[in-house]
Amino acid sequence: MPAAQPSSAASPDLREIAAMLALGGENGACVMQEEHLEALYALGRRLLATGEFMDAVTVFIRLCLHEHGSRRFWMGLGSSLQEAGNLEKAIDAYGMAGLCGALDDPEPFYHIALCHLELKRNETAIQLLDAIARIDENNGATHASLRENIAGLRKSLVMGVDENVSLE
Repeated sequence: MPAAQPSSAASPDLREIAAMLALGGENGACVMQEEHLEALYALGRRLLATGEFMDAVTVFIRLCLHEHGSRRFWMGLGSSLQEAGNLEKAIDAYGMAGLCGALDDPEPFYHIALCHLELKRNETAIQLLDAIARIDENNGATHASLRENIAGLRKSLVMGVDENVSLE
C-alpha cells in the first residue's frame, strides 16, 4: 500500500513559499494565503533564532512588502537587520513598526534606542528612553519587564553622559 501523500491544503509547501520569495509571484505581484504568510513568518523567526540573519532579512522584506501595515513583520525585519549589524536600516524598520502599531506601544522605540546605543549615540538613546518613560506615565502602556529594562538602561547611561542631559 503506497504511503499517503500529504495534503497541500493542510500545510503550505516551503518550496512553493521559497519560489514566491525568489520570483515575487506572477508578474511580480505575490498573492499569498494567510497560511503561507504564517509559515513564512515562522521561517523568518526560525532563521533569526539560528543566526541566519541575512536569510531572515530576505524573508521579512518579502513579508513587509506583501503586508506593509504589519507591526510584527516590521519588528522581525528590524531584529534581523540589527542582528546582521545593519543598525541604520534596523532603526528604519523599527520606526515603521512603531507607525504600524499603537503609538503608545514603546517596544519598537525601545529597540531603536538600543540601536542608537550600539552606534554610540548615547544622548539620542537617552532622549528616546525619556520619551518612552513619558508615554508610560501618560498611558500606562509599557509592560513591566520593558519598564524595568528602560529604567536600568537610563540609570547606566546617566553615569556615562554629560550632566546637561536630562533624565527626568
